[in-house]
Amino acid sequence: MVPETVTETRKVTVTEYQPQTKERKYTVQRSVPKTETKTREVTYNEMETQTREETYTVNTQVMKTVDVTYTVMVPVTETKKGTRTVNQTSWKDVEKETTVMVPHTETKTAMRIVHTPSWKDVEQTYTVMVPQTETKTAKRIVHTPSWKDVEQTYTVMVPQTETKTAMRTIHTPSWKDVEQSYTVMVPQTEAKTATRQVSKCVPAVKTTTVCEDKGQWVQQEVAPACAPAAPACGGCGACGGCAPAASACGACGGCAPAACGSYAQACGSCGPTMRWVWQSNIVQREVQYTVNELVYSTEEYTYNVTTCVPQTQTRTVKVCEMVPSQQEYSYNVTTCVPQTQTRTVKVCEMVASEQEYSYNVTTCVPQTQTRTVKVCEMVASEQEYSYAVQSCHPETRKYTVKVCEVVPVTQEYEYQVTTCVAEQKTAQKQVCEIVPETKTRTVSFQVCVPKTKTEEYTVTTNECVTEEKTETYTVNVPVSVEKEVQVQVCRMVPKTVMVPAPAPACGGCAPAAPACCR
Repeated sequence: MVPETVTETRKVTVTEYQPQTKERKYTVQRSVPKTETKTREVTYNEMETQTREETYTVNTQVMKTVDVTYTVMVPVTETKKGTRTVNQTSWKDVEKETTVMVPHTETKTAMRIVHTPSWKDVEQTYTVMVPQTETKTAKRIVHTPSWKDVEQTYTVMVPQTETKTAMRTIHTPSWKDVEQSYTVMVPQTEAKTATRQVSKCVPAVKTTTVCEDKGQWVQQEVAPACAPAAPACGGCGACGGCAPAASACGACGGCAPAACGSYAQACGSCGPTMRWVWQSNIVQREVQYTVNELVYSTEEYTYNVTTCVPQTQTRTVKVCEMVPSQQEYSYNVTTCVPQTQTRTVKVCEMVASEQEYSYNVTTCVPQTQTRTVKVCEMVASEQEYSYAVQSCHPETRKYTVKVCEVVPVTQEYEYQVTTCVAEQKTAQKQVCEIVPETKTRTVSFQVCVPKTKTEEYTVTTNECVTEEKTETYTVNVPVSVEKEVQVQVCRMVPKTVMVPAPAPACGGCAPAAPACCR
């Protein structure tokens, strides 16, 4: 028997929900607005402008001219003469020797080893894997389906509608008059007194320390400078006169007029020369000057302050209160009741059985083969070659170099000396003085004045009106309906299968012994 799936048409009872329209009545509370006009007195603040006169102090700047004496250092330039030694440059040619490395190129011969490739045939053995196919037999487990009828119990939820009664709370509005207290801020003006800081400029005399140079010109000794040497006297000696080599020079080193000629007047005597030098003397002294200082004083003044005082008033206000009341109403509840039913179901079970089958196995067998391969060998041989070598040989050469010599020469020059001479001068300077001045001004200020007026206002109250309304709603009613359904059914169908006959038994011999079976 072999399982086969077949499509069948069956009738099934199905529960469907059909919509059904119903009506019900309910009560609605509706608020109806009611407008009423009333009159009330309102207090409001109105700003009123007032003026007052007040006195204030203003500091006025007054400029005046003051004579000031000051010291000026006036520079004075003076020309003087002196001698100095100047180094003059003198160039001359000097011959020198130097050693130079001269390059020479030389060709040499040597031997080197050269490798030459040589090819030859070599027989090589290698292994190849040859595939072979072999048929084998084994057993496997086959699962065959087996169908049977089983009775099954299942639960169906059947809907049921039930009417219930309950209580609900309804809030009805109730209006009543309530007396309410509220606070109004009433403005009041109050005069207060306070103090403030007033500043004034007052001249003050202060002292400072000033440094002055009260030096003087002083004469100072300077070493004399020698005149150029006379050709007959030689050079001047250490004392400033002519050298002892001159026979006509005196014992003190002064030049004799007969021998030195005009150079006797240039040498002069051996005495030192004098020059004027400024000698500083820094002296400190105290000087008085005037400074304007701010002096603060306390002043009392009066100002007005407007404050609001709270005042309690009473008014009547309508207040709405919701009064709760109980009301009975009915509603429908649909519940599902479980119901047990029985049905027959086909169950498939898989039955296991052994089955023999054959399969092919491919294996690779190693096989040895021979081939000829070309092999390269490197043959070494000696070869002669030439190369160039460069060497340096020392060689002595002569060259001329210019050499600089510095020769000292005595030279006469003029120079200027600038000195500063103190000179007293007078100048006029503008000085500012602060003069206090009293003035009067008119100031405007705002005052809050309370006033009362009568106004009308509108009050809207809500009244509750009860009315009945009808509403339509839909309910789903369960209905049992038979329907045709396509069902897949598995049936067992007979099938003929060719099975090979088993080999005859060999008696009590084992299958492996060939002597037992003929």
